[in-house]
Parts: sequence; C-alpha cells; structure tokens
Amino acid sequence: MSMQSIKKEDIFNISIETAFTNVQNIKLLEEASVSLGEVNNFASGAIEYDFVMEALKNIESLTSAKIEGTTGNLQDLYAEESLSIERKKQLKLFSAINYRQAISEVEAVISKYKKPSIAFIRHLHKILTENDPATEGEPGKFRKKPVKIRNSKLGDFYPANHLKIDEFMELFVLQFPENIHTPDLVKTAIAHYHFECIHPFEDGNGRTGRMLIVTELMMRKIIDFPILNLSQYFESNRDEYLYSLRSVSDSQSYGQWVHFFLSAVKYQSEHNIKLISALRNVEKGDLFTINNSLHSPVAPLLLRHSLNKLFVTVDSAAKFLELQNVSSADYKQLARTNIQGLVKTGILGEASFRQGTKKVYVHKKLLEELIKNK
Repeated sequence: MSMQSIKKEDIFNISIETAFTNVQNIKLLEEASVSLGEVNNFASGAIEYDFVMEALKNIESLTSAKIEGTTGNLQDLYAEESLSIERKKQLKLFSAINYRQAISEVEAVISKYKKPSIAFIRHLHKILTENDPATEGEPGKFRKKPVKIRNSKLGDFYPANHLKIDEFMELFVLQFPENIHTPDLVKTAIAHYHFECIHPFEDGNGRTGRMLIVTELMMRKIIDFPILNLSQYFESNRDEYLYSLRSVSDSQSYGQWVHFFLSAVKYQSEHNIKLISALRNVEKGDLFTINNSLHSPVAPLLLRHSLNKLFVTVDSAAKFLELQNVSSADYKQLARTNIQGLVKTGILGEASFRQGTKKVYVHKKLLEELIKNK
C-alpha cells in the first residue's frame, strides 16, 4: 500500500459480483447459512440456560479483547468483580468488560435504532470504549486526525482520510438499498470491509467492526441472539484475516475476503453447536449427581449460580439465595452448607485465589470445558 489514505473507489466501487468470482463461495455460502441456522436454533433452546449464553458472551468478549492486546484470560473476565482497578488496567481487561456489556445491551440497542445508522454506530462505540484507560480518542466521536495501522508482515495501512469520514460513513449506512439482491451474509462481509477501511474512530474500530457483524446479522433476522463468536476465528487466523481484508483493494475483488468470512461463519457455527452441547451435558450430569447424592432443594439453585458465575463465594451464594426468595433465617449458613455439599460431590472445588480473606469456589467441569473450547 502507498502512504496515501485509501480512496473512496477502493472502498465502495468494487463490484459486488466479484464476491462470487471464487466459485467455491457459492457452495460455502449455502454451507455457512445452514450451519448458522443450526446454531441459532440450537441456542434458542438454551435461553433458560443462562450460563450457556454467559459462557458464549465471555468467550467472545475475551477473544475480541485479545485481538486488541489484553493479557487477561477467561478466568480473569469471570472473576473481574474480584479484581482491583489496577489489576484490570495491567491486564487491559476493560475492553473485554465493555465488549461483554455491549453484547448484553445489544438487543435493547437494536430495538432502539432498528438499523445501523450513524447514531447507532456511535452509541455502540461509546459502550465499547467508555472508561477504558487503554483506548485513545473520545468514545462515540469520529476521529479528527489521520491514523496509520502498522503491520510488519503486510506493510502499513492508511485508512480513509479523516476529513472524509462523515461523507464515507453516510455512504456506509446507505450502502445496501432494499433492491440489492445480495445474500445477507455477503452484505455483512462487505460491510465489515467497508467499515475497517473507513476506520472512523481514533481507537476501538476493530471491536466496533466485529460487534457490527453481530448487530447486522441480528437486524437482518439471520440470528436471534449474539451467538456467533467470530472473534474467536479471527483471532485464531489473524494473519489470514488481515491478508484477506487487504486483498479486496489490492485485487479489486471481494472473492478472497468473502471466502474467508463465510469459512469463519461455518466453522464458528459448528464449533458453538459442539460447545453448547458440551455445556448442557455438564449441567445435566451435575443435576443427576445432586439428585442422587444431596437431596437438597437449594443445591440445584446454587448449581445454577455457580454455572452462571463460574466462581462463587459463600457471600455471593447467600445473596443469590435471598434474591430467589428462598425461605431461611440464615442465608450464609444455608449457602455454606450447600456449597460444602457441592464440594463433596466434586462439582465445586476451591479456586486458586481468594476474594480478600474469603475462599472462592470454582465450578470444575465448566472451567475445564471453557479452557478446552477456547
């Protein structure tokens, strides 16, 4: 790439037909659509399993933050309420915490804006970057200066000129009129390329771009829940991800990028079907153990609490039981007794850290599955 900012024609004037110059893309589109439909249907049965959605949300948030340079891990994100502000800063964990917040709010934000308007994109960026000391620029505000994306392998990339951002973002939100008969997954892939080329914010563009993939698929009614977790695939195949994006302007064709994007959708959908199934089996096995060993009406409630949170304390468990309107004169003692029962069955174990002086317990099998499927 030259040291010049990418031009309007290299963003918006590339023919959509080039998405199918790679004939494999037609077959891949069908396979990716089927896999995505399957994981969406699979997840719809998991709504009562809060912990499944919580796990998917945490995995996506952490892997998105990894792309941005966090050194924290999944356990850190689950346990972030126990971490000091300084520790979160050291781990650069705020981008993951914010990303998780954005996923939690995504349905409400979508229902407010209905389509990806400029106000919607600014709002999304603000949620993703607010109160994050590692993020530069002003949350929700377009950049006012040029930026350079450094890459030692591919060479530096110069996104759209900062003076053109307002114009280009207007084009971005109007780019697919209703009469454009292009498959929605392909539209979403092309929109991601456009957004990353414009790079409208000083920082946080990657996070916002990845979140826009999820929101666009939800707005187009392709998925009902934020369950795709493409950040995992992008992070695992980072060089190919960047190379495929660069190939669009270099070759004036969407073929390679669309192939990568559809491969990501297919792979990640299949991966998440397996993960959801594995998580459901963990809960099923635990309930069987509790029913046969503990015979306590409170133990299944604390199982749900430990699956949702991964890490629990007697205090957090007591508070949870109180919120569930469980009748008790001593919630702490009730929580302590049932946690001890869950430890005896092997469902919970002592965590490797403490919350101050208090013991922390971890759901052992859930942690194993999360590490295995990361």
